[in-house]
Amino acid sequence: GTTGFLCSLCCLCVRPAVSGSQEGGRFATFARMTRSVLSILVGVAVYVALAFAASVALAEVSPEWFGPRGEVTRAGVLGLILALYAVFAVFAGWLAALLARRGETRHALAVGVAVAGLAVVSAVTSPDAAPGWFHAALVALGVPAAWLGGWARARLSGRTVSQQAFTKTQPPPPAPKRARKRRK
Repeated sequence: GTTGFLCSLCCLCVRPAVSGSQEGGRFATFARMTRSVLSILVGVAVYVALAFAASVALAEVSPEWFGPRGEVTRAGVLGLILALYAVFAVFAGWLAALLARRGETRHALAVGVAVAGLAVVSAVTSPDAAPGWFHAALVALGVPAAWLGGWARARLSGRTVSQQAFTKTQPPPPAPKRARKRRK
């Protein structure tokens, strides 16, 4: 169910952190795991809150855009909603990366997978609320949009995506061995 889905998302980010060095003992490992899980949950919660608030605000401002059961059929309105949701996913990925402080793109990807999962649930539970292309686009945009937010946070922190693999939780790769000169 939902718990298994969240656990699998968290494992994307937590396992690399735990399998690194054992520096700091069990408490430090628990703290890293907690930070990872909370950063993902906060990112997803912020996305859901922003999406809900935007939907309510649009329905209040322009009720003529929505049908009697809340369905939307105008392509322009659907494009606006899709753009808003993409921006919210970018922000949610950025926020998760900021809170995680390491492995920024991994945490953002986990948020993106959750966003895409929520879009699938929305498409299955209310297929008549919007056309099929809208649901498909919403699912397809979740992961790349959230990843973009994590990538932006990694760039702002001064690290490239490839450098994220070597944070404090994992030791850098060993230096190449040099040939020794023999003494006579």
